[in-house]
Amino acid sequence: MQEGEMVLQRHRYTYDEMKHAIEWSIGYYNTKLKPYIVDYQT
Repeated sequence: MQEGEMVLQRHRYTYDEMKHAIEWSIGYYNTKLKPYIVDYQT
């Protein structure tokens, strides 16, 4: 990847049984390498 290139940023959260956040991470994906499917749960 080159500086300034467009990427997909994702945020991932994991919760325990008590609804407390136990993990949080940010990732970046180069969508030119392969397509990504985004699924939103509400």
